Amino acid sequence: MLWNTQIINTCIVFPQWHIYSHTGFVISCLAIVGLSVLYEYLRLVQKKYDIHVAQQLVASGKGKARSATPSASGRNSPEIDYEESGLLSGRKALKAPIGYALLHMAVLIL
Repeated sequence: MLWNTQIINTCIVFPQWHIYSHTGFVISCLAIVGLSVLYEYLRLVQKKYDIHVAQQLVASGKGKARSATPSASGRNSPEIDYEESGLLSGRKALKAPIGYALLHMAVLIL
């Protein structure tokens, strides 16, 4: 995307969203930032809800459980079950480094 200083009568995101004034440009920027923050918030809520549901399933005995006996196919389960190490167990698999969080914060600010 090129740097554009002529913002009047340009469109943002889709053709129906036009900028007709400098005030409209500022409002459009704030709307885009607001939509981005809302999207990230909804992703966070969904992740927390998924973990909550997984914990309930594990607690009720309906979640995935590891077994030391061979499965019906005759193969043993792998030592590390990647599905259970994350969401299905209700535990976080990895903690994001602080640099990763700061990068996302900088992207939101810009």
